[in-house]
Amino acid sequence: MFSLLERRKYFQKINETKVSDKKWNKSHLGLLKQNYSKAKCYKETIGWVEELYMNCNFEYLSEINLYFIREINKYLNINTEIRFSKDFDLHEERNQRLINVCKDLNATDYYSGPAAKFYMDEDLFNNNNLKVHYFNHSTYPQYYQLYGDFEHGVSIFDHVFNIGIVTKDYF
Repeated sequence: MFSLLERRKYFQKINETKVSDKKWNKSHLGLLKQNYSKAKCYKETIGWVEELYMNCNFEYLSEINLYFIREINKYLNINTEIRFSKDFDLHEERNQRLINVCKDLNATDYYSGPAAKFYMDEDLFNNNNLKVHYFNHSTYPQYYQLYGDFEHGVSIFDHVFNIGIVTKDYF
């Protein structure tokens, strides 16, 4: 993805990062078509995926991310409020930054991916009455994938092309 972005500074914010390749969406769409054309639900979902990619003509990476999150949520009937970091008074230190956002939102629990275990200060969260939970993707139900052994670390497009829209009953 970084090859599609303008060269950026180390501390540059994501909302300041511009896309350098204006045709990135056609390239990504072509890869999805090439890799998933034989998937079980390809025919029923490719129209939506094509529309999603072809309508994604934004200048900044953050705009692209937001567009995909909102459109995928709509497609999957997920109604979650999206908040922006600019709406919060952010602390410089990353653990305290997350804790402050959780407090601003009256949260009692913080959920994260497993990679965060290597940098999160769980004691700091616990001292601020926040329980930390890590997602364990390996416990998610397996489904048929086109190539090789089942891989948990895939995008939502793998699910959509291989099994269609997932209902709450699936998990």
